[in-house]
Amino acid sequence: MKHVEDVYRHYRGSDTLVAVHVGGRTADLAWHEPGLDRLVEVHSTHATSEWFLFDALSRGYRMGVVAGSDGVDGRPGNSHPGHLSVRNVRGGLTAIVAPELTRAALWQALQDRHCYATTGERILLDFRAGAARMGAVVDVDAARALSAFEVRVEGTAPLERIDFFRGTQCLRSVDCFAEAGAMSNRVRVAWHGLSAPGNWQRARMHWDGELRVEGARIVGVESFAFDTPDEGVLDHDHERVRWRSVTAGDWDGVVVEIDRLAAAELWFVTGPMNVRTRLSQLTPCGRRFDAHNPERSVELRRLPECMPSCAFAGEFADPLPIAGEQAYWVRVRQSDGAFAWSSPIFVTFAAR
Repeated sequence: MKHVEDVYRHYRGSDTLVAVHVGGRTADLAWHEPGLDRLVEVHSTHATSEWFLFDALSRGYRMGVVAGSDGVDGRPGNSHPGHLSVRNVRGGLTAIVAPELTRAALWQALQDRHCYATTGERILLDFRAGAARMGAVVDVDAARALSAFEVRVEGTAPLERIDFFRGTQCLRSVDCFAEAGAMSNRVRVAWHGLSAPGNWQRARMHWDGELRVEGARIVGVESFAFDTPDEGVLDHDHERVRWRSVTAGDWDGVVVEIDRLAAAELWFVTGPMNVRTRLSQLTPCGRRFDAHNPERSVELRRLPECMPSCAFAGEFADPLPIAGEQAYWVRVRQSDGAFAWSSPIFVTFAAR
């Protein structure tokens, strides 16, 4: 088998485009050819691999963001994990911003990183700074006049959160749930993690477990973002809910309606994490419990009485720009567990 350096040597100087893959055989970002490696994969039917995007950003690479299926089943844009044999989540989609629907225009748009990724939903996302759209490189002179990054989203479900990043640092978030007004007695308990970076097998984390409630009664139960027929709620009563779940960088969960929220104490019991908390401590922004090595989280949120809009339009700014080239991008999270990631806009600021 040839080394990737041999591949670079062969294609260097040609009209070739490389989308760096993270699925079955994960690429090592220690090797990088800027003229060829234009795109980095953040999601496929193997896993949601946001860590791979963060790795590329931390290395200072100028790369656009894509998602695909890698389902090898002849169903582009409609690949599903089935019964979890060698896949974990639904395949993703890459959206391309091009002036016309031609091969030449699509190819050029990908070369220029004018694209974004979703977990498979047809979310519309526009991210730009003045005339610079996602994927663009903004020089020092243009950066002096840069005041705001504009974001427009048309989702396929009510929006939960919009995050604005500089590289790997989240600078600001818009919490659509917290801004939606009155909260209900419905609590979403969601969990997220992957066992290790890499393919479907390495990424898979088992969350089979249960939720127990003391001091109150469970009066309703719904599933949240399970991916396959082999996952989901197994049974429930007024005191507990049991489920089967596998995550691979994505979120799964349950929504429980509780009759006396202020009196309720919740126990979350699984292999990866155990959590015990009083629901009276939940703020409109929810509560999150994180663990590391491997990275995993449990998140509790009260859902709004009226869900927020599927659309968002707003602006973000970096209050304290850092000298040098910075990658700015946004992440969209929907209430149904779907995500979208923009390609970055690469802005160079002069030293003060």
